[in-house]
Amino acid sequence: MRYSSYGSYDDQPLVDGDEGFIGMNTRLDATQLPNGFVTSAKNMRFDQGIASTRKGATLFTNRTLPAGTVLLDCIPVDGGGADDNVLIAEDDNAYIYDGDTLVRTITYPGVDLAYAKLVNTRVNTMLFRGKGPTLPFTANSTTLGASVLRLEKGATKFRYWKENNLVSITKGSGTHTLILTDSPDLIVGEKFVISSVAYGPGIINNWDNHGWEVVSISGKIITFKTASATEPATTTSWTGSGGMIWSIDDQCPPADFATWAGSRLVVPNGQDELAISSPLSTHDFPVFNRLVIGSEDSGNITALEPLSDDSLLVFKNHSIYGVTGVYNMKGATDGGTLSISRVTDQLGCIARDTIQIIGGDVVFLSPQGIYALALNSQGQGAIGLPVQAVRVTDIALSRDIDDLVSNINQATASATFHRGRYYLYDGSDILVYNTLLSSWESVDSVPPGVKKLFTINKTSAKLLAFHTTSTLLELESSYTGTDTFKGGSEDIESFIETRAYRSQSYDQKHYRRGQISWKALESASSFKVDSLFENPDSVSTNINETNIAQATFNSRFGLSSRGESIKFKISNNSNGRIEVKRVFVEASPGSRQTTKFS
Repeated sequence: MRYSSYGSYDDQPLVDGDEGFIGMNTRLDATQLPNGFVTSAKNMRFDQGIASTRKGATLFTNRTLPAGTVLLDCIPVDGGGADDNVLIAEDDNAYIYDGDTLVRTITYPGVDLAYAKLVNTRVNTMLFRGKGPTLPFTANSTTLGASVLRLEKGATKFRYWKENNLVSITKGSGTHTLILTDSPDLIVGEKFVISSVAYGPGIINNWDNHGWEVVSISGKIITFKTASATEPATTTSWTGSGGMIWSIDDQCPPADFATWAGSRLVVPNGQDELAISSPLSTHDFPVFNRLVIGSEDSGNITALEPLSDDSLLVFKNHSIYGVTGVYNMKGATDGGTLSISRVTDQLGCIARDTIQIIGGDVVFLSPQGIYALALNSQGQGAIGLPVQAVRVTDIALSRDIDDLVSNINQATASATFHRGRYYLYDGSDILVYNTLLSSWESVDSVPPGVKKLFTINKTSAKLLAFHTTSTLLELESSYTGTDTFKGGSEDIESFIETRAYRSQSYDQKHYRRGQISWKALESASSFKVDSLFENPDSVSTNINETNIAQATFNSRFGLSSRGESIKFKISNNSNGRIEVKRVFVEASPGSRQTTKFS
């Protein structure tokens, strides 16, 4: 015969706990959180319901920076194969690295930069530096030897290198002929100059540095004419080797940033205007390729984000617009799809480096919080994602961590997407959003000096931090609880604070025992559990283990206090990596409890 463990007049024990962990919520009171949520987490990851210390950081590019060096920007560039290289722009030079190996040093032509923003295009990589000409890079070029900076420095302007395989020039009547050893990069109508720079004497007299225009191209033969009202009188035919051809001017407007959309370079030009290049060009900007976005009361154009087709999102201070049909640049009356639509006038984006396309969402930091633009499909059989299908999500993604987001510096924030997570760097810490769980999971500490986060492909996807002293750090790359950087290392402090367990009762309770299932992920780890009680408020340490061998544990511990609720702070005590699977707590109702605690 079986008997119940408790009689009808007995107070049955109250139990509560979590079978796993799925997110962090700092907005709600600890007693109001649903199962699986924690009130805070530092340097933790929630995978398969287990809370574990994140992996450590290691040096990705171990370069000693010269004294006074100012790091400006860094982006991945084509490495000529499946893996990416990185292009690092500094104040006086730029560098291309393959992991820790220096591929090429690029010296700026007589300028020192105070600002730089790098942009990849299908043609080359551009450096925008606010006021002044933009600088183009080509990662794979070996034509100019050690330098791949395709520039000729004039007195007040830069010119874009186009050809260096000039064989001969034949003077004609009105038009002239160039012969090259390879098919030309020039296009019909393009203006150019001929120069003997870098090849010594060769191009004679007034062919040099006069403006010319392409009339026609046939194979390797270019027919051209003068681009000005008068032509030099002393030009004569020339045959030999050497000489270079440059596009005549950089027509790209000076700007703080730009983007590549619809096979065109799109550059903000003033408060409301976009200048758009010719197809597959980074320097030819026809005067009629101009779009006016919104009105002045919407603020300045602050960010640009291309979509997967030839559409474009334009962010302003207080609004967001969408542009479709960027490639053909023709409106409906001309048989095209070019249009401008306002997505919202309730949100804008100043923090352009936080914009990330994640699946069907465009996630970004706005002055009102972190929001997403949902790219809705047009329905069954539809193709593309037109601007009419873009909508703003009703609730901010940052709703659960509003207190952490409200003070982020919009000017310095950056973000990237890596292995199912959105990493937002706020200038001192990294806020981590798990897109698979649709919840925030951690506030990560990083070595001071991080400027920007981004990802590259190097055998696999890697998460990098552009760092003022270490150049590049690879985050979450080491199975240790230590961040390594240039000149030292730092132990990772990790913890979670659970929700407040009250067993669905508001009464005072006597807490008797607890149980935690956990694991040490590396030898010599530490593990600490502190209990925090509500009314009366007190803290007691229940577990404090050090120098633990790598193993799995199921720890039971006694409790000797009372309160309306109890929560736990579970940490690695700044040593090693741990994981926490489940938490259990048992209490007795206070109304019938006669136990006296000292």
